[in-house]
Amino acid sequence: MDWYVWILALSLYSIGYSSQCNCELHDCLQGVCRRGAPCRKPYFGYHCQYLNEAADMHANRNLKFATDHDSQTCSDGSFSQLMFDFDDQHIFSFAEIVFKDLPLSYAHKKYDLHLQFLVNNDEANCDGMQIREVDSKTAIILCSKKYLTSRITLEGSCLEYICEFYISGGRNLAKDREFKSSPVSRLAAKVIDGDYTTCYTLKSVEGYPFFSVQIPFNVFTQRLKVHTASNGVFNQMILRFLDQTGREMRPSHTIANFKGKIMTVYDIILDDTIPAHTYMLTRYNISSAISFCELEIFGDCLEGYYGLACDAVSFNCVNKTNGIDGTCYVTTQDYPVMRKPCQGCPQKCNHVGLCSVSCTKGYKGPACNEICRDCNNEDPSCDKVTGQCDDCLPGWYGASCQLTCPNCGNTGTCDKHTGHCNWACKPGYLGEMCDDECTNCAGDGSCLRNAYCVHGCSDGFRGDNCILVCHNCAGRGTCERFEGKCHEGCSDGFQGNDCSNKCGNCKAGTTCNRFDGSCADGCQKGWKGVRCDVSCENCINGTCAQEDGKCLLGCKVGFTGWDCETHCSNCIEEDQSCDQKTRFCLFGCRPGYYEDDCSNLCETCGGTGECGRKRGECLDGCKEGFRGPLCREYEGEEFESSTEIIFYALFIIFVFGMAFYIVCYPRLIKSKAGKHRHHRRHHNENRSDSQLESSLVASTQVSLQ
Repeated sequence: MDWYVWILALSLYSIGYSSQCNCELHDCLQGVCRRGAPCRKPYFGYHCQYLNEAADMHANRNLKFATDHDSQTCSDGSFSQLMFDFDDQHIFSFAEIVFKDLPLSYAHKKYDLHLQFLVNNDEANCDGMQIREVDSKTAIILCSKKYLTSRITLEGSCLEYICEFYISGGRNLAKDREFKSSPVSRLAAKVIDGDYTTCYTLKSVEGYPFFSVQIPFNVFTQRLKVHTASNGVFNQMILRFLDQTGREMRPSHTIANFKGKIMTVYDIILDDTIPAHTYMLTRYNISSAISFCELEIFGDCLEGYYGLACDAVSFNCVNKTNGIDGTCYVTTQDYPVMRKPCQGCPQKCNHVGLCSVSCTKGYKGPACNEICRDCNNEDPSCDKVTGQCDDCLPGWYGASCQLTCPNCGNTGTCDKHTGHCNWACKPGYLGEMCDDECTNCAGDGSCLRNAYCVHGCSDGFRGDNCILVCHNCAGRGTCERFEGKCHEGCSDGFQGNDCSNKCGNCKAGTTCNRFDGSCADGCQKGWKGVRCDVSCENCINGTCAQEDGKCLLGCKVGFTGWDCETHCSNCIEEDQSCDQKTRFCLFGCRPGYYEDDCSNLCETCGGTGECGRKRGECLDGCKEGFRGPLCREYEGEEFESSTEIIFYALFIIFVFGMAFYIVCYPRLIKSKAGKHRHHRRHHNENRSDSQLESSLVASTQVSLQ
């Protein structure tokens, strides 16, 4: 039931190599992170190819910021020593340090570093330590040999500015390599395709089941990882490994989450760097099987070789080369540095490889050592800094000319940056990118960029953009483009200028006038009105006159009026019928109401609240505070009280007195004045008569004398 790993020194030929996409969100183009995407944890370095073993380390003195895979979290204290421990022994090949912005006075101190290892419980220094400045914030540390260690100690005067400490665990050399398997099947390539979610089961055919990866060049190996689905069936198929020396090695059993899928990861850390060509997994049991999802072999090029495929040989290095990019190592009097040829520079470069002027056509980067290989043009050339292609072939656009111009008309060309078509769109397309289809356009289907159909609309559609439907049109279903008026009239059952309105409930077998919706042949039973759209729902049997809506057979219980639209109000619950003309309730009122039409409320009655149908006399006494036969008099305001009688009597006397005074007094005064004048006149008349009589007497006396 055991299965084994055999690492063999067999020379075979390669069929190609593909770097693994280790970018965040897997945003890669030919293995290179696009749009500045960062490396996903736990990868770092050149094209995110290197596995970061520092993620498995234990940092002392709260130094987690240095191994959290986040270059934005940095040291906030003064440290002269950083110590990191592994759970087991790991092979050290190189490390990368990321600093935050250093003061000018500290810039040279990036090289004042000391690296020490714990090897078999003894301290060991990094022999021939080399330091390469990648940029102003990043430096790489290498030793002249590799160390199998369980602890790494870093000392220096600039560690208070450190943000991240990466330790190389190698890069996956197995992806998309040539392989052999039992049975022979190209589907077995799933286990070296870089996708942990695609799996394969190996079975024995003529011997033991096996899977072998062939690498056509010498590499050294640091560790192997086998990923399998986390379930009982798969786990039973993986029990333990043997390395090439025949020693049994139990792998670490860890769980990882990849794309939402739970995986079991078997991790084999080798105790030596093993140069080899072939790596084989087998199981010495003919009746058993090997089932897993991904095999990863982590290592790097042997000394003297470089490149993603380790197929380039360095002839110009003073002593040796290392890494993917072929950097040469030399030692100066001040500090160790690395150097390499001025690749891609049309003239000279400085001591760190930066080109003095510009790059040779077809190259980019600060050192002009990166090829403009993604540019899809005849003579690839790109911007030295951004890598954006200088120009694209007709029909292509994008930073790397990797995108096809959408449905552009005329020459089919578009803006190399935005992809907007330079001229018009192809017939049938619209929009800035000509990626939206013209809908329902007639003729050749063409439209303007604002979606206006040039040759009108297809049958059944209308509007500027022909996205509106001709509603319910008869014949071919066509209508006037802007108003929507149907060319051949409305379909049966519809009316209106644009035939969007349904006919009412016209008599069965007939339709309505398409203009005003009237039903010339009458309504279906239960409907009334010119358009037969008003229900006779309150009529007996739903029968009513179409013209005026009069219910021909009378009203349903509870309704009244000539059209039975009025509710019989407050009629007795048992039978709410009321006279259709007078609206009088035929069988009495609901409790609490009276009068013939039950419209008045017995609101002051007590007990049950019932009252007489005609006058409203309370049948069960009055509510508290009321009295009288109709319970409409207030008990607190008795007119019989003496005080009130006196008050009202005086009030009445006062009112009558005032009325008498206002009406009679002027007449009395006038009468008295008349009598006085009459008396004076009478007195005067008497006086005149006396005077006359005296005069006559006097005259007589005079005469007699």
